[in-house]
Amino acid sequence: MSTQTLFCIYCGKQFQYDEATPQRFCLYCGKQIVLPERDTPAVEKTVPPAAETSDDGTLIEFQPKETAAPQSNAEFFSNDGARIFTGWLPEGFSGYAKTEPSYQTPDFPVLLWAYAKNGSSSYFCRKERIYSINKLAPNTGNPFRLFDDYLDENAASILGTNQLRLLKRVPAFPESEQQLYQILTKRKQQIESQSQGNMIQYVVQGEYGAEGGKLYEAEIGGEKKYLLLHTCMIADEFGTFSPMLLQSQARTNQMLNNLGAMGRIPFFSMQNMQAQQGIPVIDTDPHTPLGRHRTDGLNTNTITWIIPLLAGFQSDTRPTRAEIVDFYRFLNSLKAAPETEKQIAGIREQLILRKMADEQQAANIMGQMVRDQQRSFDRRNAIMQDLNNHRDNLFQQRMAADNAAFDRRSRLQHEAIMGVNTYTRTDGTTVEADVRYDRVFQRENDPTQLIGAPNTADVPFGWTELEKLK
Repeated sequence: MSTQTLFCIYCGKQFQYDEATPQRFCLYCGKQIVLPERDTPAVEKTVPPAAETSDDGTLIEFQPKETAAPQSNAEFFSNDGARIFTGWLPEGFSGYAKTEPSYQTPDFPVLLWAYAKNGSSSYFCRKERIYSINKLAPNTGNPFRLFDDYLDENAASILGTNQLRLLKRVPAFPESEQQLYQILTKRKQQIESQSQGNMIQYVVQGEYGAEGGKLYEAEIGGEKKYLLLHTCMIADEFGTFSPMLLQSQARTNQMLNNLGAMGRIPFFSMQNMQAQQGIPVIDTDPHTPLGRHRTDGLNTNTITWIIPLLAGFQSDTRPTRAEIVDFYRFLNSLKAAPETEKQIAGIREQLILRKMADEQQAANIMGQMVRDQQRSFDRRNAIMQDLNNHRDNLFQQRMAADNAAFDRRSRLQHEAIMGVNTYTRTDGTTVEADVRYDRVFQRENDPTQLIGAPNTADVPFGWTELEKLK
């Protein structure tokens, strides 16, 4: 049986499913995922094609005051009776809510869902979802999608078909776009402010922000269905590196490279070190798509992808402008109930404290690694210095031996030519005497007075016999 990869819109993870299975539940979060219709062309990784734009595929534009939040007239409770939201609903709509834990993300530890329904029309709104992906971890999936891809994938999953027709687009207000820019600028400053001097540096490689909506039409079972999907997205890609660690590694490589150049390490090791010589420049090219920056020189590389809002308006009939305005008034009116905010704040505080402890432990480990590497470098440097000193001593000894041998050969050649032998005085100087003398004596109180004698001569009193050089 053939399988395909399905993207879960709820937890952002991917998993394999059997094509013969009419429906599937996510292996990670357990939520049901509606598969594409069997009679539609297969699309790689279930990513829908770009929605076809109709002839009237123009923008739906509003004035900010049109979609401003009206006075609250509704409360949204969960099944256990907890009040989750307050907000506004058009006449005839009834609402409810639910919470969903998301403890792996301390900033948004609980997902909040609001729903409303009126006959064949329904609303939903999910607040604050965040993904964090470690690009350097093996086999890590990347659920990040650009604005259009994210909306198209979610629309295909909600409507249960990849055959989507784009009817209208809802652009963000200029004020919203400016606010997104300010948020991204502030996030960049916050991330890079975590740097700790030469020990660890944070660098933002790329940022992304988008907001808006798309109105889709799909035909399912011979009937047309409509979905207005709206989202807001904030994402950044950042990494960390240790200048101290890189500098230490560069010094080690340089030292080993110098030894290799003098032939003291094998050639194959030299090739490996030359490949590690340069410290790479961190990739911060703004033209590189988010998530595709190179990771050279980084100890960590992370994509953080926040979806502050994902909301939808489903209807069996094409929504009118007035109905769409009501939907946006509903979105803008939603506020988390004070008791819900208090509960979430308590969970967030606990998770942030735990995260801070983990980050401090990681920083301590990184610092210890740097110190260990520095000590290792110092030990290697001391060993190399000892080896150099030993080599220099051997060289000096060899030079001294060679010089002594040369001097002896020169002296012996001189003695043979001149018919003399060389003797060492008591003060260390040398003196030559004719070869007819077997022994030479020096007066003890006058080193300048010398006498020669045969082998049988006795040592005179007050004289010292000199040693003949070999």
